[in-house]
Amino acid sequence: MGGALKRSVASSKRTALILKPRGSASLRAKGAALALSVRCDDKRIYVAFDDGREVSKPLLPFLREASARERRNCRITDYKTAIYWPDLDEQVGVDWILDVPEDDVLELAGFKTMIFKRS
Repeated sequence: MGGALKRSVASSKRTALILKPRGSASLRAKGAALALSVRCDDKRIYVAFDDGREVSKPLLPFLREASARERRNCRITDYKTAIYWPDLDEQVGVDWILDVPEDDVLELAGFKTMIFKRS
């Protein structure tokens, strides 16, 4: 399976999003993981990950200002790389929760960006 090729506007390079097997040990060693569940209280967001960890962070301003019902109405995105609040139209990447590079989380989810030089 592969993603669609797209031409970079800034250069003559093309990039592709390629699916690859999950579970790279080196990415996990760096702290990358995928979200399994999420909950919020009035002060913190708690996310359980597929490696067994539960990590919490203080609520972001948009969540502090939201009602308890709006905070509860959230879902983990399809590839388990972000949390989305539809009532608020806001999303937070698990890279922020884990304090790891976004590319590491995306690669663990099966995405890898490759750059091809134009021939």
